[in-house]
Amino acid sequence: MRARKDGLFNKQVLEVMCVASNEWIIDCKSEDKIVLECNQEKFKAYQILNLDSPKENLEIRVSKGSCEHNMILPLRNKIKIVVNTLNINKLGIIGHEGLNKQHQVLGNVDEFKYQNNNMVLIRGWIGDSFYTIKDIYLCFTNEDGKCVFEKSVTRRYRMDLVETLKDTKYLYSGFINMVEYQSGSDLKVEAICYTPDKMNSIELGMLKKNIDDVNVCDIHIIDSKKYTVEDKYLEIRNTPSVLECYDFIDEISDNLVLYITHSFGGGADLYLRKKAEDMIHNGQSVYQVVYQPDFHQYELINMKDDVHYYFDDINILLYLVSLKAQHIYFNELVSYPNIKGLINTVHNIKLIHPHIQLTYLVHDYFCICPRLNLINVNDRYCGLPEVKDCDICLNSTNFDQSKSIVDWRSLNAKLLNTCDEIICFSNSSKKYLVRVYQNLSHKIKVIGHVIDELRVPKVENDNIITIGLLGQLCKHKGMEEVKELIQYIHNNQLSKYRIVCIGDAQDVRNDSVFFATGKYRREDIANLVEEYNIDVFFMSSVCPETFSYTISEIQSMKRPLISYDLGAQGERTKNYKLGKVIPLNAKPDILLDAINELCEGDMLNG
Repeated sequence: MRARKDGLFNKQVLEVMCVASNEWIIDCKSEDKIVLECNQEKFKAYQILNLDSPKENLEIRVSKGSCEHNMILPLRNKIKIVVNTLNINKLGIIGHEGLNKQHQVLGNVDEFKYQNNNMVLIRGWIGDSFYTIKDIYLCFTNEDGKCVFEKSVTRRYRMDLVETLKDTKYLYSGFINMVEYQSGSDLKVEAICYTPDKMNSIELGMLKKNIDDVNVCDIHIIDSKKYTVEDKYLEIRNTPSVLECYDFIDEISDNLVLYITHSFGGGADLYLRKKAEDMIHNGQSVYQVVYQPDFHQYELINMKDDVHYYFDDINILLYLVSLKAQHIYFNELVSYPNIKGLINTVHNIKLIHPHIQLTYLVHDYFCICPRLNLINVNDRYCGLPEVKDCDICLNSTNFDQSKSIVDWRSLNAKLLNTCDEIICFSNSSKKYLVRVYQNLSHKIKVIGHVIDELRVPKVENDNIITIGLLGQLCKHKGMEEVKELIQYIHNNQLSKYRIVCIGDAQDVRNDSVFFATGKYRREDIANLVEEYNIDVFFMSSVCPETFSYTISEIQSMKRPLISYDLGAQGERTKNYKLGKVIPLNAKPDILLDAINELCEGDMLNG
């Protein structure tokens, strides 16, 4: 067996000694990427030994890139590798010719700022135009061009890049780090990521030498965080007791209301802000705790006075706040890194403070499945299948807090049983919840959202039927179904139809049939309906909604509406006099027939 060493400018053949059907020795002499390819199945290495220096620890980087069956090992030693499969018929090396993709590195340094003489804050992002990156490294190179230190860093959440570049592969491409160092020479700092055929890098800046001894080079990378409550009120760094935090307890309000939520915005955030505004108006003290993925911290916000506190530990935060709380709402737990620990803490708090009212708000189906929209790995509505099918789906995701749907639901049952009430925003949501948690029916209340109504736009009757979509168009909002509809209109030369999306559309280009307006303000919706003369709205979501603010907005404008017979959108559309539902898998011709029927009825009534 032979392997090719894949450098950026040269390629040469390396000898590979096959020790067993799952074990090889590869003689690496310089730092180049060895790409092992298995044509049978996904695999991983469970043992990699440095044969040149057995006592020296190898920092191995493993990445799958976008190829299912390969492994990238940047090494400079003779190594022995053992993989976890015996089913490899052939194992070789992919070089540039094997992955001849036209792609390039993307990235930027947002901040390279000295905090003092030996500490620098580095913030930026790096990605690839073709592959989703799996790891980010900071590399430090001296004046001789030698890498003196390299370490993987935590990938940070960057929704701004997803929105700007219209691609979810950049979601975790950011980094924020403090670099503490002492060096007798200047050091170039680069961010690095690996794809199956090359190494990507961007230069971030230069660390200036800060001591005279050229032989000294000491570098420490620290995840950047906000100043924490634990730091502010405690002299010790270990877990504090409640008694040690009396100063903080004195600062927060009595009889407070706490919302536990995420940082992703959307309908859940809109609901929280409206409720908080009403409570504050009535003299209540309202706080929210938000998990901030960028800093791996929990931010506690006094929503009246806009005072912010930062915690490293959610358990400490909850135990302290519970001393002053009268009501805790679970608004959104998506993105929280330790759901089990949080639920156990809440359970203990309820035992200690039984007077605290606990309310769970069903904004999505996260308590039923970590895939919170009930969309499976094939991007289709799952319909809550059997447990074995759920486990197959769950194990194919990168969700690492549970690989068993039974364990996940048992954990969430503990939280739901601890709560005093569960609020659903539609009867459809209640049915889903009761289907999984049969003994919770008595705790569930159905209370729909109340929104400020939009004005009724004036739409002219013309020879074009303009189908409106409201909100961001992505996969779980029916992107593929809309693309199929567009293609059907083109193929059949149906010139009387056009589609206007009020919002952004992922992976759908504007053409003679389709147009996306981009971001919009809520107060401009009625104006946009008039500007584009929208006759009928299509609620294209292919996942069961729990309420849908979008439907409320469409109904308040008294526009005809069609949706799939699914979730809250189906329930609410059927109860709307200008609404019509169609089966989830309805083809474009069925959809257009329903649209024609709605439009004709609207014209007759108009």
